[in-house]
Amino acid sequence: VEEEAEAAEEASAEEGDSYVIGVLMKVMSDTYSNKLGNAILSYAEEKYPNVEIRLLDGQADTNTQISQCEDLISQKCDVIILNAFDAEGSGPCVDMCNEAGIPCVEVNASTNNKEYLSYVGSNDVTAGEMMGNFIIEQLGEEGGQIAILEGDMGQSAQLDRYEGLSNTVLKADNIECVYTITCNWQ
Repeated sequence: VEEEAEAAEEASAEEGDSYVIGVLMKVMSDTYSNKLGNAILSYAEEKYPNVEIRLLDGQADTNTQISQCEDLISQKCDVIILNAFDAEGSGPCVDMCNEAGIPCVEVNASTNNKEYLSYVGSNDVTAGEMMGNFIIEQLGEEGGQIAILEGDMGQSAQLDRYEGLSNTVLKADNIECVYTITCNWQ
């Protein structure tokens, strides 16, 4: 199937079709988000000269991200990639894309609105469980105290990783969580 998809992409590129992909990043000042956004730009430049990427920085603001989504829709992008700033607040972007007939692909951070075309990223509940089990393993039978440093409140990774921690280390009788604070992924 992968080979067929690659052959179709190559044939399309040879025919001279061009595409515009809008990319809504939650915040480019964050190291990971910056690397992800720039990787999207670099990959498209290297592999697909017929694809124009319009990458926008949501500046860690839901309203900015929604406004930028409206702009990309009015520019008639072929696809919009959404790196959601807020699981609940960025959800309207998915609805707007669907109403405009533009596929929406969520990447790395999802919304509560599951009407997107596809999600590309890790399972953050599983990631939280992996972290929690690692802590349990490291503290052993003696247990101890932990602090949780979280990302931006309301983002899917923050919510889902905390759920994974709740499924594991926060249930442990010999481990006490003494402090939880948001650190905005810093």
